[in-house]
Amino acid sequence: MNEDGFMVVRGKRKRRKNRPFYVQHASQSFLQSHGLNDNNISDLDFALDKIVDFQKEITDSNFFIRLVNQLKNVLHPRNIQQTILGKNGCEENQLTGLNLDNFHIVCYGLGNFSCCVSSQYQLALLLGLKASFNVDNVLVYDPVFSSSEIQLLKKTGCEVIIKNEEGKRSVKTKTLFYMPHCGKPLYNSVLWANWSPDQLPLVVILGNSFNTMMCNTPVKWLKDSVPYIVKVLPFKQETIIKNDFRISDIFNDIAVHSFNREELLQVLSEFWEEAAEPFYNSDDEIICNSSMK
Repeated sequence: MNEDGFMVVRGKRKRRKNRPFYVQHASQSFLQSHGLNDNNISDLDFALDKIVDFQKEITDSNFFIRLVNQLKNVLHPRNIQQTILGKNGCEENQLTGLNLDNFHIVCYGLGNFSCCVSSQYQLALLLGLKASFNVDNVLVYDPVFSSSEIQLLKKTGCEVIIKNEEGKRSVKTKTLFYMPHCGKPLYNSVLWANWSPDQLPLVVILGNSFNTMMCNTPVKWLKDSVPYIVKVLPFKQETIIKNDFRISDIFNDIAVHSFNREELLQVLSEFWEEAAEPFYNSDDEIICNSSMK
């Protein structure tokens, strides 16, 4: 347990100076010393006002403008296909524009934003994206959320996922997975859950750079523990978002990852058929569903 009262999972290798991966709620002594209670943020409106202020700071930044422009490029109409009924009565695939009514955002790994400034800024970015793309379908999950944090998220118009999916969420419409400084298994799970040439192009991942993961992590560990990240590397398009935000360690190493359907359709069927479900343990930078029972 560190000096802030959080229990931290540390890998065997030296970890970059990112936000720690919180695996439990803040301790009661820490919350009380900061005038907070795990079950009742004393003033939800005050906390929300603070996050709204952070949202304005972020959306006014060059960092946010570049991020939104890159996401718009990824969500270009050529990446979206829709099945329609042709004149001869047969189904045909036709390129269409992005229907934002069916565009979702899924966010994993915000942490305890009631008492962590980095998490507050990361939530503020989520709300900025929600507003910029006018997205109604925003789902959020972190197993460390307190009941008051869940209450605050609902006030922002977000829906809180009720169970720990371990990131294994399959999508049927274009979906942005916003995963700030998440552990590698969560990215691995998102890929596995959408492992097909039809589904993977629907996935856009905003999170830590896959290229950086490959450079900073032993390849053997990656192949054994998070194989879908390794498998997808030749087929992903990754764009690093220049990090010139005022606080440098909140959005560091963030990248947009997308997957081109035409390229994926060229891959042999065996590539997609070898898709065993991943399972993790408590040493794998993830809070497993089994550990919460």
